[in-house]
Amino acid sequence: MLRALDGRKITRIDGSKLTLHLANARIEVLKPTLREELLGWLVNPNIALLFGVCGALLIYLEFNTPGTIVPGALGTLMLLLAVFALDLLPIRFTSVLLLIAALVLLLLEAKFGGHGALAIAGIVCLTFGTLTLVAAPVPEMAVNPWVAIAVSAAFGSITVFLVRLAVRARRMKSRLGVDAMVGCLAKAMEQLNPEGHVLVEGEIWRAVATQPVPAGAPLRVVGHEQFLLRVELAAPQRPPQSAV
Repeated sequence: MLRALDGRKITRIDGSKLTLHLANARIEVLKPTLREELLGWLVNPNIALLFGVCGALLIYLEFNTPGTIVPGALGTLMLLLAVFALDLLPIRFTSVLLLIAALVLLLLEAKFGGHGALAIAGIVCLTFGTLTLVAAPVPEMAVNPWVAIAVSAAFGSITVFLVRLAVRARRMKSRLGVDAMVGCLAKAMEQLNPEGHVLVEGEIWRAVATQPVPAGAPLRVVGHEQFLLRVELAAPQRPPQSAV
């Protein structure tokens, strides 16, 4: 290239002419610094996308298990690095809207359940959003299609699974102590008329029944008043057969 350019006349910005003398030019190789190498690696759209997805999942994990600290700190760092990298890249705002719509659809699928229809729609929106997120002037700067598909499918599935677990856990009533006895099977240790002692989960409790109960009858705990259980027969008692 230097030989081809040697002796060529060029026009500078100010309009002046200049003749290139490159026959004996000295070639100096300038290696990138560590900062430039890290920045070049970070602005890779595939790396930025992976950082953003992993950071969001780690922060969600921290919210569900507060006090672990490590997922929250690492997730925040990864998410900030992803935002920094995407800020240096040409971003399409329509793709950002697709990503927001995908997140809303995944949350609706996890909370209400749409037999998978909302999840599929969310993953499709997520895939198109990640594929078109970077308005790359050259293909090398665009998100790899296989990376976008893999990240979208994995993120969508994990999000639906984790949110369903969280919703299910919040809907379940926390039962401790006497509350945990409700619904358990019991056995009358003595005749209840209407009060007496019953055996529940290996423990002896005082209980009251709505009708007289013979000793040894199977019971079910239906409620309690402080430490007094309310029980009822677990199965209808057969009438005694008369002897022939």
